[in-house]
Amino acid sequence: MYFSIFSPTFYSLYIISIYLDSCCFLCFQVCVSVRKLISATSEPPDSSKRASYGAAGCGNPKSVRVRGPPTKTITQLNVSYFSKVLDALKKEKREIIQSYGFGSLLLFDKCCIPLPFARWVVDHIQVSSSAIVVNNRSIPLSPQTVHDVLGIPIGGHTIRKGDAENGKGAFLNGMNLTTLPSAKFFGDNLSKDNISDDDLVRSFLIVALVTFLCPNSNVHPSTEYLQPLVDVKKAKEWDWSEFVHYWLLKQIKMYNDQMKRLDHASITMGGCLYIVCVSTIFMYIFFEICSSCFILCLFSYINTNFFCATSGLS
Repeated sequence: MYFSIFSPTFYSLYIISIYLDSCCFLCFQVCVSVRKLISATSEPPDSSKRASYGAAGCGNPKSVRVRGPPTKTITQLNVSYFSKVLDALKKEKREIIQSYGFGSLLLFDKCCIPLPFARWVVDHIQVSSSAIVVNNRSIPLSPQTVHDVLGIPIGGHTIRKGDAENGKGAFLNGMNLTTLPSAKFFGDNLSKDNISDDDLVRSFLIVALVTFLCPNSNVHPSTEYLQPLVDVKKAKEWDWSEFVHYWLLKQIKMYNDQMKRLDHASITMGGCLYIVCVSTIFMYIFFEICSSCFILCLFSYINTNFFCATSGLS
């Protein structure tokens, strides 16, 4: 098939091909920018530092190895297990969870969160200003950010101001338990056919909180967020976005404090690292789009006007 260079079909195909090339190049630019930024702002820990100390009353210097900050970082963020639980949920159970106001969590798609990248992002979070700051670029972290990324309820009762101990007792009574089991117990609960709607949603939210939303150094639920799960039908009336944001900053502050200490070889990085990673990637996509949008708009303007001027010649 032959197209005139001045035909509408030719210009439509030409414009589409240019825009596809631009999109591919933009993605490449984002990857390169993030890689360069990490390389430029990362300083590998110098574990080879040594200090010389003179023994008291002696002139013989003694070489002593100085232990630096912990270099091994671990996290209980377990998107693999959370995704496995989601995949095992039947349609009717998904509909129940959605009816309780937490359907957005069911949309989570398993993805890999590289721990080195997550640690790099956390190292650039300023807890005092609640923002990710890199090269004078700031990404605010707020309850609204949590809601935008995860879609969980925002507004309502403040969870962290609740009575943790009374909430724990009422939660255990409601679940017919005497002690708090691990997240796996609640994950296994979800596979039962005779589970009540309330227990289904409680178990699902515990798994989500321990493994994804509010992980810390423990695989057991925290008593801080159990009170909203007592009357779980009203759980959506609590400010979960504010609590996840509060938990994230609290865990990062603990991480920063542990990094200053020299008495452990590894530390735990808690909080929903998914939020900070997504926010960082989104920022660089946004900046790359902003830097390229003028060229793309100019290209579109030129092609549109040129097409209008020459379409009558075909």
